[in-house]
Amino acid sequence: MGKGGQSSSPEGPAPTTRDSAKLLDNIPTLVEIRRAIPPHCLQPTVLRSMSYVVLDVSAVIAVYWIWTRLEALWFSWFLLPVFWFVQGTLYTSILVAYALKYSWWAMFSHHLVPVFVFACYMVIITFLHHNEVGVPWFADSEWDYVKGQLSTVDRDYGWPLHGILHHIGTHQIHHLFTQTPHYYLPEATRAFRKAFPHLVRHNPEPVSKAFMRMFNVFVEQRNIDDDTRVFAYQEGNGSKQQ
Repeated sequence: MGKGGQSSSPEGPAPTTRDSAKLLDNIPTLVEIRRAIPPHCLQPTVLRSMSYVVLDVSAVIAVYWIWTRLEALWFSWFLLPVFWFVQGTLYTSILVAYALKYSWWAMFSHHLVPVFVFACYMVIITFLHHNEVGVPWFADSEWDYVKGQLSTVDRDYGWPLHGILHHIGTHQIHHLFTQTPHYYLPEATRAFRKAFPHLVRHNPEPVSKAFMRMFNVFVEQRNIDDDTRVFAYQEGNGSKQQ
């Protein structure tokens, strides 16, 4: 994470923070947070939602069709990793199951590797949006809905992945109001950040770098005492436990 960094994402500027204490005071209610967000952001529309489903499925089919035209060419081996990455990225938006019969190699190259890429995305996304230095984890005695959902981290996947992944990086609003359609997440996040800047958790660090850093932190600090009420990863070798 770049200290003092600012976001250039569609969600607008956000302070970079690692202060675990900041979410323990001045916590608004869920109703108060909801009032700060434009009402239409929490109301999905069937037509617009289905248009993204059609777009995602069409993109998967189109990429596969393009590959079937290219794989007979002599240089297709060089393009195969590109196909795997692109198709795996699209699978992250919508996982399409193929019902056709394939040879072993075709099954491996057309399906298994893209699904592996998809699975990697799921691990990275889940891990990074719920683990960061200074972000508190609460025992049952200390947890409540708002504190728990605010203990997630917004991240930016960069162009064009951030848009392709349907703004899943805007994670705090996604957790607070799960009914928010992805196409309203940037607008809702901007409103939330404006109304409650002290509650924003945002990390502009490149995702691959952040994953390796936090994986090392997790390995070093993953053991938590049974009587811990509030836990947070810290820089260096020691975690903060209360």
